Parts: sequence; structure tokens; C-alpha cells
Amino acid sequence: KQSIVTRLQAIHDAASASDWFAQQEVIGSSVLLVYDGKDPHKAGSWMIDFGRTGPAPHRLNHNSKWIQGNYEDGYLFGLGQLIQILRSEADTDIPLDPRDWSYRAEGRDCIVAGYTGTAPECQGKVLRLAKTTSTKRFRGTVAGHPAIAYN
Repeated sequence: KQSIVTRLQAIHDAASASDWFAQQEVIGSSVLLVYDGKDPHKAGSWMIDFGRTGPAPHRLNHNSKWIQGNYEDGYLFGLGQLIQILRSEADTDIPLDPRDWSYRAEGRDCIVAGYTGTAPECQGKVLRLAKTTSTKRFRGTVAGHPAIAYN
């Protein structure tokens, strides 16, 4: 994970310093993350999908909230949030003792449990467990939220 965070930070820093990027409206772009759980050195991240990106009528900071007519896209804000989430995930080992979690709700894609244990860093947290048919452990996102899934 650290190599992905390092790469994302490099992308963020380069885009923040780029005059060209400040003059572009980034629409529908994505960040591609690649991670091989068996070989952590096989990891990377890239900015992709620039088909609808084009010149903005004025310089943008890419950190401001979008309001109709301001052309801001929040790209750097979102990238910064992703970096922060991945850093906190890398630095925190979530206690997964089933006795520390209680059922809260269930939807089509996931089951939600609330933390009831004593670890202060987990107080008030919820865990979204993705429903899957895979026999492998999964760590990722469900509906845009961090999730861990077990079969």
C-alpha cells in the first residue's frame, strides 16, 4: 500500500505544481490503482480517462467545491482525501474480533456492523462487509466506502 500512497502523493504534488493542470477542467477522469497482494512491489497508480478534459476559461485550483459556472472539479481535493484514507488504513490495524462488532443493517451489497469494543481508534466506526461468492478475503470498497469481505 505504501508504494500506492507514495505514487498518489507524487501525482498530487506534480498536478498541484503544474501550470498546464491549473488551466484544465478535468471531467470524468479516474485514478487507476493496481495492487498485487502476493507481491507488494507490483503496485502503482495512474491518472486515466481524460477524454472529456479540456481547457478551462481561467486558472483552477482543483480543491474548491464545484458550483455551477465555476469550472472547479475538486480533483486535487479528492486525490488528497484518497491519500489520507489510504495512509490511515496503512497505519491502523482494525480489530476484527467478531465479539467487538454488532449487526446494524443489511442491504443488497453489504452488511453493516458497528464497533462495540474498547479500542479508542474504532469508537463510532462502522464496518461494511461486502457480500461476495469469492472464497478469498477482500479489502476494498463497496458503494464507495472502505469494506472488508469474507465468504
